[in-house]
Amino acid sequence: MRLPEFRNMRLQDVLGVYYALGLCSERETLFRLEGNAALATKVAEQSPIGPAVLDREVRYVAVNAVLADMDGIPAEQRLDHKPGEVLPRVDAEQEEALLRQVRDSGVPILDQEVVGRTPADPGADHAWSLSMSRLEASSGEVLGVTISLIDITDRYLTALQAEESRHRLALVADASVRIGTTLALEQTARAPERRRGGGDRKELNS
Repeated sequence: MRLPEFRNMRLQDVLGVYYALGLCSERETLFRLEGNAALATKVAEQSPIGPAVLDREVRYVAVNAVLADMDGIPAEQRLDHKPGEVLPRVDAEQEEALLRQVRDSGVPILDQEVVGRTPADPGADHAWSLSMSRLEASSGEVLGVTISLIDITDRYLTALQAEESRHRLALVADASVRIGTTLALEQTARAPERRRGGGDRKELNS
């Protein structure tokens, strides 16, 4: 036996007139959909990853709080805007080109490193791992693109420091080789002089 479930809500139009909306659905189906929606909302809110959804014109239509905290830009200021319009200090032009590429090809981009500065910390460079994938309806219609950002600044700075250390060690090693070669050349050049000087002293003593 299939049991019905009702949902009622009040709506208001632009003139301020109120209406009543009633929805009826099979209870099991409705509960499953509500549970899935609640789970998806909690995952989006609690995830350490900053996800966002962009439409086919690569304009933001949904942003979670994690991404807003990463960039220092409230979610409402992003909606209906492209990345380049809200993130001028990041290479947004390249990001938008990648978004269009993913939208058109359907081939996702994973772990793309992005470096830049945002209003959250305008005085320092930050790094993110950026992933993109195409968003499609069950019919196959392209709805837009989803992106996710993971802050990898610590990893980026560690790699940068390691590279600087390797560079300094390479300079020291190169300098050591050059100094050693120079000393060897000087000693080689002085050897005949020492031999000539020793011979002259021997003749004088005789």
